[in-house]
Amino acid sequence: LFGYLLLLLIGAAMTVVMQSSSAAVATTLAALHAGAIGFGQAMPLVIGQAIGTTVTAAIAVIGATTAAKRTALAHILFNAATGGIALLMLPLYIYVFGKVEASLGEPPGAVSLAAFHTLFIAVGVLVFLPFAGQFARFIERLLPEKKSAVTRYLDASLLLMPSVAAEAARNSLREVALRLMRALLHTVRPEGPSAGGGEILDKAEALRAMEGIRSFLGGIPLSPGEERTGEVRIALFHALDHLTQLANLPLEPLSAGPTAGPAFRSITEGVGKVLAGALSALEEEGASVRMENLETLSREVAALRRGERLRLLGETGGGKLDAEGTLRMLDLIRALDSAAYHAWRTAFYLRSEKVADGKGGGD
Repeated sequence: LFGYLLLLLIGAAMTVVMQSSSAAVATTLAALHAGAIGFGQAMPLVIGQAIGTTVTAAIAVIGATTAAKRTALAHILFNAATGGIALLMLPLYIYVFGKVEASLGEPPGAVSLAAFHTLFIAVGVLVFLPFAGQFARFIERLLPEKKSAVTRYLDASLLLMPSVAAEAARNSLREVALRLMRALLHTVRPEGPSAGGGEILDKAEALRAMEGIRSFLGGIPLSPGEERTGEVRIALFHALDHLTQLANLPLEPLSAGPTAGPAFRSITEGVGKVLAGALSALEEEGASVRMENLETLSREVAALRRGERLRLLGETGGGKLDAEGTLRMLDLIRALDSAAYHAWRTAFYLRSEKVADGKGGGD
């Protein structure tokens, strides 16, 4: 057993020095073919070479995101466990391959070693595959996410790849938009569900997240040949501006008061439809949502707001309504109108095909 462990360590060291398990395995195959080592010695070397790849993975994720570290840790644990299983089963493997080659009339050679390498990795996959979900959750517990869930995509290392960085910013903005719009929809429809559930963000959380996204977007370098990324970044800044306006709307608590007329209910229903449509458009299955429909709904809300404003001012001037209540109502319907408009425009700019085009029309 001590000899096997020593050979395993030598194999791992070969991978670390060569920075390639393939090169280390090829060297072992050449040594076996030349008769420099025996089949029983080559097998623990190959196991060690597979385990040695974990060192490269560990080095590669220094300073990386939590997701990258989780991937590396899963790789390390899988390879280590697979190597341990193979080492425990090594006498059985040597016996089986010896019998197979004896039946063929040849001693175990390079082909057998390659087959062994494939076999012990396959055994590891078969052992781990039924527990993949539990294994993933175990890794997540070992390395919990430190960033906010909505900014987990942002990684400074992505700035070296402007197009990838822009997509990471879009994903973060999309998360903020989804959670913020769910909260607003629940405000507009307090008696109903917040668009099928899901996590929400309050104003302070949304603004903090957007500040981080704004800083990340501003740090994306634009080099010659990156004109499309520049167009995408412009679209994302449009979306960021609309989201900021959305987060700052004074919609809580949503109280109509005695000055509300019949049009107020139509306004709130229209805003609810726009928010629900924008949420659907930003979800993965929302490709069928047409932006033209959201625009039409938003314009209908704006028309209702203008009509309600004229009614409120006219009745207040005629002494039928209290001036203070009218001003509060005007602020409320103005905020509702803005919510519909900014939700529509946010969805317009964050839809993946709009971002990919780097277009979206003026505001």
